[in-house]
Amino acid sequence: MIPGENLMKEKDARTESPEADEQIDLRNRIEKREGAVSGALPASVELDALINTSPAFFFLWRTQKDCPVEFVSPNISRFGYTAEEFMSGRLPYKSIIFPEDIERLSKTLTADIEDGAPNPLILEYRIVTAAGEIRWVDDHRMARWNDQGEITHYQGVIMDITHRKRTEEELIKTEKLKSFEVMASGIAHDFNNMLSVILGNINFARMILKAEDQAAQKLTEAEIACGRAKELAQQLLSFARVDSLQKKVTLLPTLIRNAVRFALNNSSISSEYDFEDSLFPVEVDEGQIMQAISNIVINGREAMPNGGVIRITAENVSHPTDQESLPAAGDYVKITIRDQGPGIPEPVLGRIFDPYFTTKSLKNDQAMGMGLSMSYSIINNHEGHITVESSEGAGTIFSLFLPAAAESMIEDPRQENVQAESKGRILFMDDEKMIRDVTGALLTHMGYEVSCVGDGVEVIELYQKAKEENQPFSCVILDLTIPDGMGGRKTMQKLLELDSEIKVIISSGYGNDPLIQDFREYGFKGAITKPYKIEELMDTLQRTLK
Repeated sequence: MIPGENLMKEKDARTESPEADEQIDLRNRIEKREGAVSGALPASVELDALINTSPAFFFLWRTQKDCPVEFVSPNISRFGYTAEEFMSGRLPYKSIIFPEDIERLSKTLTADIEDGAPNPLILEYRIVTAAGEIRWVDDHRMARWNDQGEITHYQGVIMDITHRKRTEEELIKTEKLKSFEVMASGIAHDFNNMLSVILGNINFARMILKAEDQAAQKLTEAEIACGRAKELAQQLLSFARVDSLQKKVTLLPTLIRNAVRFALNNSSISSEYDFEDSLFPVEVDEGQIMQAISNIVINGREAMPNGGVIRITAENVSHPTDQESLPAAGDYVKITIRDQGPGIPEPVLGRIFDPYFTTKSLKNDQAMGMGLSMSYSIINNHEGHITVESSEGAGTIFSLFLPAAAESMIEDPRQENVQAESKGRILFMDDEKMIRDVTGALLTHMGYEVSCVGDGVEVIELYQKAKEENQPFSCVILDLTIPDGMGGRKTMQKLLELDSEIKVIISSGYGNDPLIQDFREYGFKGAITKPYKIEELMDTLQRTLK
């Protein structure tokens, strides 16, 4: 039994809604004026005009099965229905309530009636419009009694609160991701440290063994597995909110095509494109935006195992009024990705951006529901917005909004030349002894003279001593984070005081740390992210020493 709402005509029929009280007061004033002002419009005409421009809908229901409606204000037409449909009995109010909310409302109203409805009820639930759209409403209602003290009706005011609910959902989603970001960042750092030891030992063992040795082949397989583990750590770090994304002003068409081509490689899915001419340039981290788009396309590909078409459009959108959740008004590029899959059920739709949420049976080589949450986080970190529309049997549409760049200068790609350089003396700092041992052994094997220490204080002492003895270090490699000692940032400041020309490489398991991203601004000559292969370390050293 789900009764409803109505226009409150009685003076004592008050709700706790300021909007409803205002409507009632206005009606009372109009009724008092009726016939009192010469030449005035009839009160009913004024009231109709008032109601039709109000954001509130007024109802009067009987407390019977399916909630038959005795009165509904004409502005119910905003939901695609007519007042006549309800008041004729053809359309009970219960029939427009979202099915999943019916049981909850029934229990609430039954309990209210059993208690004698002592207070106004304030309910929030979903309704389905005539067009099939799901909208949230705020329902303020009060009971009416007959002479025998029985509750016969509910009357009340309904407000569309869809925008408020969506905003609340976005805030909850953002807070949830923030918590996950902090956890993921810490896990990824520790994980990368462990991988550094594993990968370093694998590299060292491979250098000792002959290439045709069976053990060397097994080590190659282990190295590949470490590479996959590193990619997982990088996925975790993608959730971290970074202030120093590697942004540059970019035109999207080529980037979008490359991302889609990568995602659909070796699949039976085809792609179609429709890009507006003269799309706004955007200032983005190209790698991350490619990843965000690829993840969504991969989701569509997996939804169409028998093949199909994914359609991608891009258009300029200025001051979009239909996307109230955008961070700010302004110019955006809207990227729409539409698949032909079976669609996403409504109960699932609200969770698809949750980390590790998936409805698929996972195979050994599949990610565990990280793709869409990564896309959400990436777009959010670019001050953009992402939405999804879907219904069962009708496919899924993702819309990505990226802010247009403030300036339109497109950067030219540049290639740095890597030159081999002679060996030298290396001072290596890391708080993990196993990392010091394996990296020291690798560098020694490659022909460098290496000194390993675990703290910035030791680095300063050794570097100063070597300089005084006229045996300076060619390069210093510093770990960014030393939990119980002087880390890379402070150590670098001290070293620059000793030698303004010093060559220092910063290393960290936090690949997205602002210092790693913009290492040159802090005086470093190079940066490397753990875990790294010996080839990556040698390449960074050569670049730094050239």
